[in-house]
Amino acid sequence: MKIWTAAIATLLVGCSTHYSAEDLTLESDNVIALMPIINYSQTPLAGEKAESLVSSLWSQTYDSRLLVYPTKTSEESKLPALFDDKRYQQAQGWLQQQNTDYYLTGVINEWHYKAGLDAEPAVGITLVLHRSEDDRIVWSSTAARAGWSRESLTSTAHKVIDELLQSVDVE
Repeated sequence: MKIWTAAIATLLVGCSTHYSAEDLTLESDNVIALMPIINYSQTPLAGEKAESLVSSLWSQTYDSRLLVYPTKTSEESKLPALFDDKRYQQAQGWLQQQNTDYYLTGVINEWHYKAGLDAEPAVGITLVLHRSEDDRIVWSSTAARAGWSRESLTSTAHKVIDELLQSVDVE
């Protein structure tokens, strides 16, 4: 029985990796802006999908106020910018108009189903929190996970982002 338990534990640990700076504690009255998450994966719109998950999980977990960069602003055409560099530049202009204590951004390194018969979902994300007044990085965390063959990509991403945000505390 001990051998089976050890084998299962090894399998589960092998499917997920997480690196984080020290835990961070924020004040409940802090205002955080969610900036675009840059997509370096081959999957279109993975950054926007991750932003949606981060926004949802943050709102469910923390009392602090989260401002989310709008996908469309009045000066843009009817379609949002599809290139991450342009989206991030537009978001920086928006951020300067906001009164925030911190801003959260990140990078998608992996967001896809692996090739093969099982087609496991694979997600790799880095989140970075900057202090608004001087752009100093105060916290960063990286996690990656390969899900099981019947697991969805969104479910795997949800677990990764949830794991990332667990090292942030709001008092």
